[in-house]
Amino acid sequence: MQRNYNNRSIEKILNTIKELVDISSNKEKISVDLEITTTDGYTNKIQINKENDSNLSIKKNIIMNDNVAISMDNITKVKILNNNDNPNFKKLLYDKFGYSFSSQSTVGQYEP
Repeated sequence: MQRNYNNRSIEKILNTIKELVDISSNKEKISVDLEITTTDGYTNKIQINKENDSNLSIKKNIIMNDNVAISMDNITKVKILNNNDNPNFKKLLYDKFGYSFSSQSTVGQYEP
């Protein structure tokens, strides 16, 4: 039997990151690279920025990015790969999610 992950939490995290990028992009160009791992071990890289807003759709059960569909139920890990070293954006992420950041290439990770 396939494990059903908490897709509501993942949806909330992704939508929050997208919202923070939109808010921050009003002042300067911000983009966030994510790596999404699914139950079959496949990884998808997604970039969230103001310019690709029309190519990225985050719904309750699915993520659509450049005509690639990822089922929320199959996501096992979401990793933030970068955040442009923008201190204001790091603070927004920290305030929303409450974890610390380092200078490593992987600055945040969520595993349901």
